[in-house]
Amino acid sequence: MALIDIRHFSPGTILGLWQISESTAEFYLKDPYLSIYREEVDLKFRSDNRKKEFLAIRALLHEIYPDDTPFVSHELSGKPILSNGYNVSISHTNGYAVLIVSEKDAVAVDIEYRSDRVSKVANKFIREDEEAPDVLSQLINWSAKETVYKYFSSDNLEYFQMKMHHIQPANKGCVIIENMKRSTSVSVHYEITEAYVLTYMP
Repeated sequence: MALIDIRHFSPGTILGLWQISESTAEFYLKDPYLSIYREEVDLKFRSDNRKKEFLAIRALLHEIYPDDTPFVSHELSGKPILSNGYNVSISHTNGYAVLIVSEKDAVAVDIEYRSDRVSKVANKFIREDEEAPDVLSQLINWSAKETVYKYFSSDNLEYFQMKMHHIQPANKGCVIIENMKRSTSVSVHYEITEAYVLTYMP
């Protein structure tokens, strides 16, 4: 299976990242645990990509908690919740699935594949008083704001209610995002590869 990384942060906080290279059939073959989802997957999804994203997240949870794997459900808002009561955040992009879980703390994660598509919609999420002159900084802005939106899910933030402070992208770093609705700022970690931008708040 194409498990890339399972990373432990503070005690009880874990990030898992999966590169989806399997077919749906290979998911079931390589991890028999996933067979409990076969009927649900077939009923819920027509898209093969959506099926694989769903299975990749459950495979990650089974990898992290092999003895007592929690189930994922969703609040009416769409926010994911785990059957064991832990906090969870989930994201998918082209060929990747990621989640972050914490026993106690609020967490959030987002992943976006690298493409210049973001420049076509930059005016919808980048404020006039923000600096994001190139595609990479625009992707970090977008992904970091998605992460902050999830972290403050009850605030129902809009893009322009979040402000990213100036960064100079490197392979890894941290950006400060201001939640202007609360007049508070938070740190968002980011990582850049040739394939994607990953942002998270552990």
